[in-house]
Amino acid sequence: MLFSRYMGNRFSLVALSFRDSDQEDVPFWFPLSGDYGELIDGNPADQLLAVTAYTEVQLRVPKNYGRIWSRVV
Repeated sequence: MLFSRYMGNRFSLVALSFRDSDQEDVPFWFPLSGDYGELIDGNPADQLLAVTAYTEVQLRVPKNYGRIWSRVV
């Protein structure tokens, strides 16, 4: 499940998985270019750097867990 919030130059995406296996290669198109930090675990490996607006990005969502990416302003 994906849902997002957008206000001005702030954009956040919440991705949730209720499956028993990791969700690999989940396609998404961010509306704003920039770097997106992952807010749940804060793991640098989960950051999305140099995202280009409206270009497909492949996301990985761990099984029975989630991710929140927010644009670094």
